[in-house]
Amino acid sequence: MVRHLIRTWHERAQIDYSDLYVKEYIAYNAWFRKVTDCSEDHEAIKRVTERFVIWDDYLHGRTMNELRPIVERISLLTWREPVRSTGNAWDGVVYDGLDWKGLIYFWYQTRCELFHGVTMPGRKVHDQRIKLAYESLNVFMSEIMKRMRRCFSDQDYAKLTEVNTLLRAESGPAVPLRKIETGLHQKFIHSPDLWNVDMERV
Repeated sequence: MVRHLIRTWHERAQIDYSDLYVKEYIAYNAWFRKVTDCSEDHEAIKRVTERFVIWDDYLHGRTMNELRPIVERISLLTWREPVRSTGNAWDGVVYDGLDWKGLIYFWYQTRCELFHGVTMPGRKVHDQRIKLAYESLNVFMSEIMKRMRRCFSDQDYAKLTEVNTLLRAESGPAVPLRKIETGLHQKFIHSPDLWNVDMERV
């Protein structure tokens, strides 16, 4: 009885990386379809590999520094057992911690295997692959989200409109409102294009 209780609670405490990866991939999929203006996954992935600026920052240690050790583990895993890949775009191996194009294809093929039931859950390599795919994609998407938050948003526009209305009506202290207005103008001027944040240097 106690043994069964321990095993049951231990099993329930395990993280389901498949579920987490699916959720993260949905966010990534929506992002890359928007930035590539392409609804067909194979072509969209090819176009994503041409968006190199964020990856140049990665290669030179300017961003996503926590990603490299994860990619190195992916590399070791794919050297031991290459990912079965459809098409000729990728040979199934992430060559090293700097192989960001291989990483992009790794995310896609891992998603394909998961969605199409190609490998069986519980198999050690499969479980490792899903975990590493989630961890690496989560780092990338967190960086994308951080960059997107720096963009001038609809909320910023609404706030600027409100501040301008208050300044014209002279219904509030002008100095704090002017500071807010100046800050919002500066954010607008220096804001990257929302759908090209990965093509902006950090």
